Amino acid sequence: MQTISSSLTKVSSSDVELNTYEEDFDFLANDPVFLQLEEHVVLTDQDVVIQEDAVQGQWVPIAAAAIRLLTSKVGREGMKKGWALARPYVQKALDAPKTYILEGAAGGGRIIQVRLRKTGAVVFRLDYFRIKAGGNPVLHYHIPPNINDHHLVF
Repeated sequence: MQTISSSLTKVSSSDVELNTYEEDFDFLANDPVFLQLEEHVVLTDQDVVIQEDAVQGQWVPIAAAAIRLLTSKVGREGMKKGWALARPYVQKALDAPKTYILEGAAGGGRIIQVRLRKTGAVVFRLDYFRIKAGGNPVLHYHIPPNINDHHLVF
């Protein structure tokens, strides 16, 4: 599962141990909003995958694993800060699914993204990826009015 997750996120999983995730990231694993986010991402991906090929539906937990992979790379303290920023946006998207689109991990190191359903405009995105060419990945977020600006989490 880690190999497939890293192909989705474009982040190496070679130094990540997801078997202890619940212990290492208990503040996430016990947060009802994070659990809803994972469930939402899994169910959303399952709907898309099942329409394309019903046999692939069994691989849908990869979507949740991708979020866990990226949060593991960021580390406990980094993700505490990142989740503190993301949680209100995620909660808003979960509470108003007709207004917002909630997306999980994807290429470019995206961990979480919230967009307006009507326009597709990004309201919030939490990333773990390089900001400068050749640099190391860093935890950062994007918000309007300039979604291209990188705001460092720490």
